[in-house]
Amino acid sequence: MNLWIALLSIILCSLIGIVKGRSFKHRVCQLEQSLVMLEKIQTYLRYEQMPTKDIIDCLVDCEELQQLCFLKFCHQQLKKSHDFPRLWTQSIEQSANKMDFQKNDQKVLKMLGNILGSTNTENQLNQLELVRQLLEQSFQQATQEHQQKGKLFQSLGVLSGIAIAILCI
Repeated sequence: MNLWIALLSIILCSLIGIVKGRSFKHRVCQLEQSLVMLEKIQTYLRYEQMPTKDIIDCLVDCEELQQLCFLKFCHQQLKKSHDFPRLWTQSIEQSANKMDFQKNDQKVLKMLGNILGSTNTENQLNQLELVRQLLEQSFQQATQEHQQKGKLFQSLGVLSGIAIAILCI
């Protein structure tokens, strides 16, 4: 009986450590995709001067942005309403539990809702450049955290499971 409890504790603690460790990697990937999204938005505005709804339509169809689930939600809601700033903010908030963004990442992404479609193209591009710089800083921070803490949490999970197993035996 104690052997089963020990084995189960090793497995469970290891899984918890792996999940926590991977959340760092997921944040890095999601921030990287957010930077790609922002680059695409800037391109659509600069060269095609697309309306906001058309930009969202193009982004949702983009294969490389599939992890950004807030895009799908926003796209669906834009069919019902045209209040883009509110819908964008709601989309990010509703997707928060599915994403590994920190509060600061969400805050920066929410800024896009107030930028797109609000002023002339040149002002939008200038404001998007600021958002890009902020996302780039978050991306660099997330990359450092992933390198420093990702494997640490995985190792701690395994080691804590082994420690509990030793105590059970």
